[in-house]
Amino acid sequence: MTIKNLVHTAQRAIQDTSGYSFKLGHIYELLAATLGFNSYAASCADHVFDEDPDYRARADKRRFGDAAARALELGHTREVAFD
Repeated sequence: MTIKNLVHTAQRAIQDTSGYSFKLGHIYELLAATLGFNSYAASCADHVFDEDPDYRARADKRRFGDAAARALELGHTREVAFD
């Protein structure tokens, strides 16, 4: 699956589950935050998405709090960010 496909799939799932609208760019940012990066640009500059062992370690930490914090920075309400 490409990152583009992953983001589109995540956007549909998040919108279907939450009932809130998310821009694709925000989904890219939330994905990066979930993986421990400060921004999607930082993830692209620092890392290639693949099946490296570090990915599993970051994913196991469940960085959903980082994604929620990033959603707040992007202007979403607390209700949307933490729902």
